[in-house]
Amino acid sequence: MSFIDKQIYSVNSLKGFYHVYDSTRGRYLTLNSRFIGLHPHHRNLKRTYFYDLISKLKQDRNHIKQALVFGLGTNTLQNLIFKNFSEAKITTIENDPTLIDIYNYFFEIDKNTKQKLIVSDAFQFVKNYEQVFDFHNYFDLVVVDFNLLGSDFYSEVFLKEIKNFLKPHGTFVLVLNRGGGLQNTETMKFVERLSVYYNKINLLYSKSGILEVFCNDSK
Repeated sequence: MSFIDKQIYSVNSLKGFYHVYDSTRGRYLTLNSRFIGLHPHHRNLKRTYFYDLISKLKQDRNHIKQALVFGLGTNTLQNLIFKNFSEAKITTIENDPTLIDIYNYFFEIDKNTKQKLIVSDAFQFVKNYEQVFDFHNYFDLVVVDFNLLGSDFYSEVFLKEIKNFLKPHGTFVLVLNRGGGLQNTETMKFVERLSVYYNKINLLYSKSGILEVFCNDSK
């Protein structure tokens, strides 16, 4: 944060402390002092790991009609998906009502009828989705952002169920926290385990130092 950034809102929630800032570049949100999202009109949008993720998907010529995103943030990624993949419909999983209120009040521009928000714990949703939703082999893209969720999802159960969500040639993108790069032994063991489920794994470091892992079964 620089001297021209003004905190306009602060609140404690089940995930920690949220702070909303206004600056000359635009509005943004932090969680426990970590950046987690921008206003759609923020001037630095192209410098974020969200933008790098979309650029990689377009480079790989992904065709996205159905996407599942774990973590709402400020809906930055979802807005970019809609902008770059015109046919996309998105299901977002978020369990923090405080964050949903922040998004609705400070960051939402227009209601998008092509986005469904499910209020649920991510891990419980993955374990129990079949009781409510027919999402087996349903999504072209699944994104799990540990910057929004935390690292409690480094589990075989989570990985196996994520695979079940995807269409045969769908893409799973795992976004790892800063400090969770290739030099981190725990991170590398987790990335290596992904090869059990996917035959193609690509690693991308974003401009902001975030590691993004792209997994699919494309030949």
